[in-house]
Amino acid sequence: SIKRAADRISFRFTADNTEKLRHEYKTFIQRLYNKKIIENNNDTAQDILERMLSIIPNQKDALISITDTYENVRYGVRIPMDSELKSFRKNIAEISKGLQLMQ
Repeated sequence: SIKRAADRISFRFTADNTEKLRHEYKTFIQRLYNKKIIENNNDTAQDILERMLSIIPNQKDALISITDTYENVRYGVRIPMDSELKSFRKNIAEISKGLQLMQ
């Protein structure tokens, strides 16, 4: 438990924005899987987007934004700026809030 906390603190200081964004997306997907919103935690980003749009269509802009940003970072050579990472986190929080309101 102490080692995990130390690893999280170390990650915050040593990871670049690419690693942070990928970690945020992975955590988000894991939450969706744990809540049984998605059935397979290794679905593609597009599979997850389609599933989420069917559940919360009113969050379309935020869903498309996080998916596009993630795919550009994951499959490209793009390093997100601090403002993009902040926007990414904001959109995930907005989507998470929308899911909580549905339950």
